[in-house]
Amino acid sequence: MAATGGNITAPCHFQEQDQLLASLQHTCDNCGGRDHLMKCSRCHTAFFCSVKCQKTYWPFHKAFCRKNDFADATEGTEPKFARWMRSHGKQAVLKDGE
Repeated sequence: MAATGGNITAPCHFQEQDQLLASLQHTCDNCGGRDHLMKCSRCHTAFFCSVKCQKTYWPFHKAFCRKNDFADATEGTEPKFARWMRSHGKQAVLKDGE
């Protein structure tokens, strides 16, 4: 614990802090709404508050929307790593049989 100006604060792990900031900043990519957000089922990086917003924004989103097979394959065993790959736009190639 660190004392700062009479206040005692616990150190925050940078990844936990990044996740907290990311969860607070999610908004609909089309209208900016914050309620009832759903992830794009293909790339898992874009958020939309309704099907209408998703369809409206698709012409802009489709240029960046990519399925991440590696993140999908590791989701069950390494969910944090899969989220990190998606949030940082990392892609990997799976070999045949993996």
